[in-house]
Amino acid sequence: MARHLTRQQRDLLHGAILNDLARLSAVPNLVRTGQIKLAKVLRTRCEAQWRLLDDLGWPCEDPRATIELTLPDPVYARALSRLMTDTGMHALDFAEHIPAGDAAERDIAPEHDRKVFRLCEELLNELPADVRGSAAEPFPGEE
Repeated sequence: MARHLTRQQRDLLHGAILNDLARLSAVPNLVRTGQIKLAKVLRTRCEAQWRLLDDLGWPCEDPRATIELTLPDPVYARALSRLMTDTGMHALDFAEHIPAGDAAERDIAPEHDRKVFRLCEELLNELPADVRGSAAEPFPGEE
């Protein structure tokens, strides 16, 4: 069954993928310092996002009203699971570093993260249960 996303869904996922892939800037330093295993873990964690980005389109703006997904459900599920985890952790970390009295600032980034989190959760729930169950990332070193 072909899966489709709206432009709004695409834009939310696209932005979240770019944010998640920003962590790859650490890879050259990890390689230089001999932390090859950790560098490979980062590569593996992001493979599904690269594949999803191929379907979403690489440019930040895309004129398509709907986007057809061609990647296999297990890869799609892993990408969504990774983005859900990343945005959930980011929202928690962001809230922890904002002064308690600054409620307006506290809600800016987490609101976007909540939208991405809810979207990933909604899209994951559309997948068969066995696919969702296999979407968890392997423990580092057990890939």
